[in-house]
Amino acid sequence: MKDSLEKFLRAIGGLIEDDANIKEILGQIAEHYKNSTELELDFEDIVVKIDTEMSALGYAKKVPFVVALIENSKAFLESQ
Repeated sequence: MKDSLEKFLRAIGGLIEDDANIKEILGQIAEHYKNSTELELDFEDIVVKIDTEMSALGYAKKVPFVVALIENSKAFLESQ
């Protein structure tokens, strides 16, 4: 599950206008969860973390796009 999440977050980074800063933010978030010791990942927490990190850096307009991608992909990732 963690590997799937990391790949998913990195793929999102590639979809957002190839913005290197956003890709870096998402990569850091993916790395955080990849290295976490949590047994289960909470998608709501992930969405909040992305929202917080991206909004703080001035990407508020792009956050809803990322959140929608994650929410729509939650069921797919959980079925993996």
